[in-house]
Amino acid sequence: MNRSKAFGLAATLAAALGGCGGGGDDPVVATGPASAPRVAEGAYALDNDDGSGIFLLVLENDQLWGVYRLPPATGRAGGEHGGFVQGNGSSRDGNYTVAELRDYNFLQGIVETSSLSATYAPRERMDIAITPVTPTPPAPPYQYTVTAAAVADYDYDQPANAAAVAGQWPGFFGRTETGGIEVSEQGAVRGVASGFAPDGSIAYSCEFSGSLRARSSGRNVYDANFTLGNGCGSSDGESIAGVGFVTAPSSGPSQLVLMLLDDSRSAGRTFVGQR
Repeated sequence: MNRSKAFGLAATLAAALGGCGGGGDDPVVATGPASAPRVAEGAYALDNDDGSGIFLLVLENDQLWGVYRLPPATGRAGGEHGGFVQGNGSSRDGNYTVAELRDYNFLQGIVETSSLSATYAPRERMDIAITPVTPTPPAPPYQYTVTAAAVADYDYDQPANAAAVAGQWPGFFGRTETGGIEVSEQGAVRGVASGFAPDGSIAYSCEFSGSLRARSSGRNVYDANFTLGNGCGSSDGESIAGVGFVTAPSSGPSQLVLMLLDDSRSAGRTFVGQR
């Protein structure tokens, strides 16, 4: 891959690699009793000096979800929110793989496909190699390390609760839409996403409704299920689903992040709200 032209997740990782073409320390392989499965489940992060970074969740079913920030020159102010990744993985005893990792790259408006392999120490770190598949021809893997220690203002093992997410969350969808959602104490959701015309006027307002409820795993993750409604154009009636999490710093606003997919995984949306 020509990293000078890389965007999306590759641009985030290029900052971590520092142009060296490799990925930090030697991989760590988890050790322990052979009879005890050691899954990759947990939260991991990487923060780069230029403001870019990535936050990954490996769920109890080995699904991988993660949001990434781009450097300030390409992302929002502070280098925030370039897109997200999702894939169905498999982990056991220090090895984790995702055969088809999707990167929903908001900067370029494309969906890229890669394969992912990793070694890991549970709840400590993952040493990851990603091999691009599309839209460019296959390229050598790029490597990086994410750690649990880099996760800030979030505890994966703290059970999610309705009170933490209930209420109003103003924010933005992807990189081009603004709006917000309102979550009831029972987890019912109503929201709207608005897009803008070149002159700054509102071009459309897409309404949606659904639910946002604590995941049955007992971890600090929410299951999101929405139906798009009035004003969503050709997407009216479409169902989207995914996961969400809330970060709660000791000072400053809390943040709600949702990562959402359509049934075919061909389109992805995010919502980032603060209050």
